[in-house]
Order: sequence, then C-alpha cells, then structure tokens
Amino acid sequence: MFGENICIEVLDNDEFEDSYTNLELITDTNNCFDGDTFVAKQIDYQDNYLLADLKKIADYYGISTRKLKKEELVQEIVLFEANPENGGLYLKRLEGWYWLKELKKDPKLKQFILF
Repeated sequence: MFGENICIEVLDNDEFEDSYTNLELITDTNNCFDGDTFVAKQIDYQDNYLLADLKKIADYYGISTRKLKKEELVQEIVLFEANPENGGLYLKRLEGWYWLKELKKDPKLKQFILF
C-alpha cells in the first residue's frame, strides 16, 4: 500500500461539469497523492465537513464509524482514498456526490432527495 502512489486530477466545479464523464486515474507523477495532498485532504475534511457528512462518506466506503471521533474518522477516510486499490470507488463517490448536489439544485427534483 505505501510503496505505490495514487495519482488523481483535481478539477474545479466548472471543469468537472464539462468533463464529469472523463473521470479516471491520472498516471502523471506530478499529480500524485503525496504527503502534502494527504494533509490538505485531512484539513479539508476536518474544516469543511460535519461529522454526519463524514459518516455518510465512511458508510459509502464501508468504513466502520463506531466509536470513532471526527479526527479518527477523517484519518480513516483519507487513508482509504489514498489506497490505489480504492481509486475507482473514490472517483465514483465524487461523481455521485456531484450529481446529488445537481439534483438538489433542481426545484422540482430536490423534494425527492433525502440525502
């Protein structure tokens, strides 16, 4: 697990909208999941997500949330996402979350979204 790097491309919202169907792992070593990215993701999850949101992400990944504090849950999620074997599931979650947000923006469909 620690001998390999996972490489991802981070897109801003406009780029993501234009290329959401082209989500894939990037093999260029300039975009790898390195130590700085690891810490940045931890800080992002810690500052921008509620515990309830983190539990939804952990549930999606199959990570047990029992008796975990927020900091520990953030650590588990980031470790899961850093594992190259989980790259496809990670990108699938990002795409799914993106579409959930889009459905919530629609005035007629948002009433059906309970997430």
